[in-house]
Amino acid sequence: MSELPTGGLVLYKGRPARVKKPGEGRLEIETEGGSRRVRPKDVTLLHGGPCRLADLSDPGPAEPVEAVRDLLHGEDPCDLATLAELLFGGATPAASWAAWQLVADGLHFSGSPEAVLARSPLEVSEESERRHQAARRARAWSAFVERVRGGAVTDEDEEFLRPLQDLALGRREGSPVLKELGRAESAENAHALLLEVGRWSVSDVPYRARAGLPLEAPRAALADPSPEPRKDLTHLPALAIDDEGSRDPDDAVSLDEDGALWVHVADAASAVLSESPVDREARDRGATLYLPDGTIPMLPREAVDRLGLGLGPEGESPALSFRLLLDEEGRVTECAFLISRVRVERLTYGAAEQRLDRDPLLQRLVELTDRARSRRLTAGAVDLEWPEARIRVEGGTEAPVIRIEPLVPSPIRRMVAEAMILAGEGMARTAVESGLAMPFSVQEAAPESEGDAPPPEGSLAAAFALRRRQTPARVSGEPAPHRGLGLQAYVRVTSPLRRYVDLLAHQQLRAWASEAEPLERDQMFERAAQAEAAARAVRRTERLANRHWTLVQLRQRPGWQGEAELIDARGRRGTLVIPELALETPVSLPPGGRPGSLYAATVRHVDLPRLDLHVDLRERTG
Repeated sequence: MSELPTGGLVLYKGRPARVKKPGEGRLEIETEGGSRRVRPKDVTLLHGGPCRLADLSDPGPAEPVEAVRDLLHGEDPCDLATLAELLFGGATPAASWAAWQLVADGLHFSGSPEAVLARSPLEVSEESERRHQAARRARAWSAFVERVRGGAVTDEDEEFLRPLQDLALGRREGSPVLKELGRAESAENAHALLLEVGRWSVSDVPYRARAGLPLEAPRAALADPSPEPRKDLTHLPALAIDDEGSRDPDDAVSLDEDGALWVHVADAASAVLSESPVDREARDRGATLYLPDGTIPMLPREAVDRLGLGLGPEGESPALSFRLLLDEEGRVTECAFLISRVRVERLTYGAAEQRLDRDPLLQRLVELTDRARSRRLTAGAVDLEWPEARIRVEGGTEAPVIRIEPLVPSPIRRMVAEAMILAGEGMARTAVESGLAMPFSVQEAAPESEGDAPPPEGSLAAAFALRRRQTPARVSGEPAPHRGLGLQAYVRVTSPLRRYVDLLAHQQLRAWASEAEPLERDQMFERAAQAEAAARAVRRTERLANRHWTLVQLRQRPGWQGEAELIDARGRRGTLVIPELALETPVSLPPGGRPGSLYAATVRHVDLPRLDLHVDLRERTG
């Protein structure tokens, strides 16, 4: 660049400046804010000068811009001096600056000081309309922000609210309105603002969308199972015991005349063939999603509704039936499985418990499974009785009715759980002996506790400390002990309608029994690992949704009071559990608080978007 003239008019960061002292390395310029030294390449010459910044505001009388534009349209580019002469009758510094502002504006002209082009009338019209719309949108945005600040929005605000909703649902990053309000652009803050302005209600639960889980049941069509010989086991009284309202009963228990335990399981693999579209979609889902306000099944609803793959509620049902012989110590000595048909009586846990005293079959089942459970506990199984609750939501979106029912440990619940474990133990043993590749569930031993004194024995704090030490169970292609269950090998096989890994095990069993080709270990494990990754997202979403609805109920009951126990203490923070609600929550550590301390808890504030709970604690004595 040649040396800029002293007194010349230059453009610096979009504003006019005057050259005070030229130089090749640095030059000194005078700006509206004072003098500064800059590099020559940081400025653009507009006029050779001499100029005074104070004189730039009056370029003199001007010709109509449209007339000059039409004159230059279609011609070769002109320089800035020519444009200034045509507009103002002379290329003075003030005229050059005014002409450049028209070029920089871009409506009628475009280009550089050396080459200015006139836009066509059509281009001007389109740009004018674009600017009009932008101005209209800016006015609408300003009005929207004011409405948000006032705590209410209208239906016309949907365009501006959509990015906020997408952030709350985990579909995008950032939110213009949160940025405008000076709030952190997080999913939780987006959720909070949507509640503040009334766009969302407490019934809007974002966790399924954030996890990227399907919002509807699968729609792939299921083919009718091909006819095949089935062992008639309809003579065995079979009980399918589940929570009230269950729509996918997939297991039942029986005893035969020889005292063998039968576990009948829905034969989902008869209709869900390996690598079929339904199978691949089930693998992507991993498991059925159970939410307090609804269920999203892993398999199409027709699996139960049309094909009758669920056990019961009337007539005969197709099943895979596992026959288990147990010795006096509750150890599985024989395991066989049959492709069968069964007749099942469905019971709720409550109904089964009510008839336990007068039902010899239930009594015998409880006795048999209690022996097996005692044997596992002796072998080191972890016995964790932790507060659980069943949460159901009914009613409208604005004032939903939330029912939280604590699940009280009972002989029937233990019996059903133990029978399912026995079926998994027996099939794991069969798989190991036959060399059949299976998705084994394994768990390493928990490390010994260290550090502080243990919490009081029998307290929830002690159970929490034990739970915290447990390593997560995982799927493995190789058999290995499941330390939490006290078993040398274990395969989950009793929920093929609800969990893909169970369905995969059934597909392997069926292929093996029919002398077809089961999956090789690596291929089987790859499918199991994919499904387990999806199932982890399902379980996390269930936990978050349960917490959401529990906190909604507490919002509906200001000042709610209940009993609580401190189960963990670390520094100034602790963890509290409210057994009645099966709810854990972090708290500031109360004075003298230690694991096992009991409190009367009073709810003071619920932060629903952050799933946070603030309580006042009063220590209980005696």
